[in-house]
Amino acid sequence: MGGKGRRGGKGKGKGGKGGGKGPRRPLRRSGPPRAAARPARAGSWASARVAGSPPPLPDDPVAPFLHPSSRPLLKVPLEFNSLSHWCEVIGNNILAEFWYMFKEARSNFSGFGGAAGDGLIVDNAPPEGLGQCLILLDRQPRIVTSQKVLAPGKFALKLRGGSVRSGQVRSLGYVGSFLAEYSAALEAASALQAVGHDESHEGHPRAEGGSSR
Repeated sequence: MGGKGRRGGKGKGKGGKGGGKGPRRPLRRSGPPRAAARPARAGSWASARVAGSPPPLPDDPVAPFLHPSSRPLLKVPLEFNSLSHWCEVIGNNILAEFWYMFKEARSNFSGFGGAAGDGLIVDNAPPEGLGQCLILLDRQPRIVTSQKVLAPGKFALKLRGGSVRSGQVRSLGYVGSFLAEYSAALEAASALQAVGHDESHEGHPRAEGGSSR
């Protein structure tokens, strides 16, 4: 819809649909910006924090994405106290952001899956398949860990998260980046525990220009 701008000129007011149409899309971020990539600003959504400490990070790198739950978003400091501090904050914020996007997610593929042994056969899938996608199999969350091409649009999927059975399949999008980043945070934390020490003053990560998601 066009409209007049300020007095003395006309302003363009047309809006169109944005983004290309793709067969497989990651969970879309339609709300607040990612907070862990930079320090939070006072008064911003990123600076909001629920009173009290967040629950411990799950040790399983996949389970929190199969059974997502609400978490407070932690404020990212300009400089972390230690590497374990970095693991705690970044790992927590990965799960907090995933929960928000999970709530807002919309299905980008819907079809029927037939159980075949320990796999699921899906027809009319996107050309690239559903690898590392979060799907709902009869409304139960599963993650596609691997896939095999049987024919154009036909895939045999290996799932994690529960038993395989025939039923309606809905894909909520690609979650591979969430899985990789959270797994990396857990591995860093495990490495610290294995060596029995923590970097507390020298060489600790910085939020600005560092590796903080």
